[in-house]
Amino acid sequence: GFSLTKSSTKFYFLPGVSKEFSPMSRNTFLKDLAREKRKSNLYSFSKTLKIFGLSESEVAEKIKKVNSKNTYIGYRPYRFEVHLRLISTSNKLRDAKRENQNIERKIRKLLGLYIYTDQNLTLAEHVVSMLLKKKLKITIAESCTGGLLSDMITNVPDSSKCFDFGLVTYSNESKNNLLKVKNKTLLIHGAVSKQTVSEMVKNLNDLSNSDMSIAISGIAGPGGGTNDKPVGTVFIGMSKSKNIDVKKYLLYGNRKSIKLRTCLIALDRIRNELIS
Repeated sequence: GFSLTKSSTKFYFLPGVSKEFSPMSRNTFLKDLAREKRKSNLYSFSKTLKIFGLSESEVAEKIKKVNSKNTYIGYRPYRFEVHLRLISTSNKLRDAKRENQNIERKIRKLLGLYIYTDQNLTLAEHVVSMLLKKKLKITIAESCTGGLLSDMITNVPDSSKCFDFGLVTYSNESKNNLLKVKNKTLLIHGAVSKQTVSEMVKNLNDLSNSDMSIAISGIAGPGGGTNDKPVGTVFIGMSKSKNIDVKKYLLYGNRKSIKLRTCLIALDRIRNELIS
């Protein structure tokens, strides 16, 4: 790598390979940046808002009137989320913090519940923390996601206190044998249907003593789609206090991305249910 200065602006050119970029940036760019910051007498205060359920362009459209010459708003799309980085500067730290909080309030007013946290937490970690705080347990039955949702939840420390059990009922036979989904329902409506998922989540309730239940069935592709049910068709059912709500989604992407997005939507459904 190398650097050059032109018209009082310094440019850095660093390699993209992580093992080369990291030490080089620590030993040059970051040290220079810290030195310049000390000379400028400017203080900065930053916060990251994590958003799920909106695309980057949708977020930008909603907050387009929020601006300030003292606050930089950066966008980082990440795994179907958008992370907003708010960096405020001032010659006094308290003023930078006050400015940052003011911008945050305006953005929260516009985005509402699409913001799921301002902490260093994943969506799964945030949901588990909510379940633990409310002392609730959850049970999961998955088909097209193959246990991915259960995996995301159980990767979080202390999830054993809120996760009862998970089933992967991939075949029609397992849906019938384990979750008692009627053969007639599977024959008439198919495994990927509102009726099947409704029975999955209802009967899952009967198998557990959990406070919440989630059931998922869909077509992750690349094959298996039809005109009526194209690849990316997913049904997610949720039960809380014996009330069952099944929603249909049409997702795009390859098999892996459809599975991931389905699980993130399910986690967000849990989050919103816990808030309400």
